[in-house]
Amino acid sequence: MLGSSLSKGRSDPTISEGKIDPGSPLYRFLQELPGLSARQGSLSLQRLSPKTCVFLCKPDSGPPSLVCKFFAVRPGLPADEACSLMRYELMCLKRLRLEGFNGPPTQVVRPLGSHAEMGCVLVEEFVMGEDLDHAIAAAVHRGDDQCLVSRLHLAAAFFAELHERHQVRRRIPSYRYCQEFRRMVTALSRAEEIPESDLDRLSPLVRRWEAGAEKWDAESTLLHGDATPTNFLFPEEDVIVGIDLERMRLGDPMLDLGFLTADLKHHFAFRAHCAQGAEPFIHDFLEFYRRRRGLAKADFTSCLDRHRFFMALGELRIARDPSLHPGHRRWLVAEAARCLS
Repeated sequence: MLGSSLSKGRSDPTISEGKIDPGSPLYRFLQELPGLSARQGSLSLQRLSPKTCVFLCKPDSGPPSLVCKFFAVRPGLPADEACSLMRYELMCLKRLRLEGFNGPPTQVVRPLGSHAEMGCVLVEEFVMGEDLDHAIAAAVHRGDDQCLVSRLHLAAAFFAELHERHQVRRRIPSYRYCQEFRRMVTALSRAEEIPESDLDRLSPLVRRWEAGAEKWDAESTLLHGDATPTNFLFPEEDVIVGIDLERMRLGDPMLDLGFLTADLKHHFAFRAHCAQGAEPFIHDFLEFYRRRRGLAKADFTSCLDRHRFFMALGELRIARDPSLHPGHRRWLVAEAARCLS
């Protein structure tokens, strides 16, 4: 059962799978939102991933139509920060939808409501569709290359539209990105599975990138900020829906591309033990993005240089996952060093 603890406010949120108490404030709040397919009967929460606090809201009859993202139950996240994150993501979703990301082919998920006193919950419309991770698995295990290519093209179109619409003159100093890189290395240094000697190789490489100021001569754009395969859904063949915008920010557009291609390389190495199998898809993805942005090949060369840095950053980000095999985590660190070399 769920619901009684949420009525106490965000200071004591307890969210778990199961039926929501029909007498609880959460139940009444959800029933009042648009998009719920069943106004009567019981509602249940089903966790979408053991690693997240995101739940599918399902009525007794009919398909699921709501997704509830509870920010206040994240370990170590203060209540005020949880509410700030909730409000920020809601603002980002509303902003992008007002600016045209509200219909096919490129769109972001529709927010339906939020409530600070119920676990800092953000409620979104449920999108029925496979994610990009499914297409990667299809290419790796079944050789379905065309499915992955077509969906990567949609992802490239999503990024191209986002980056092209929201260019600003403000440039982010290179040291900011290098600081982010060093914070990632510090986080990895706490993992016993990754020897310090592996991480030590990265320090002189990052210093060399930091010194090369000409590499960073790029205007900032609005970024998705968390461009992982599970954050892009495909409800129809030619439609892409972006979700999870809590890390949206201004920055180098190559950060989005670097994070996604790092995941591609990781999945081919982890699932098929063939990291090189990802290379044709990465090159095609980047080329499709270049064409959608209308960038000349000569002008895109410096972008590709910066892309290597952000791909390395993305690989370190993946290497933080303690559920991965220690040998693969070490491989990701070594691959990051190769990208920087």
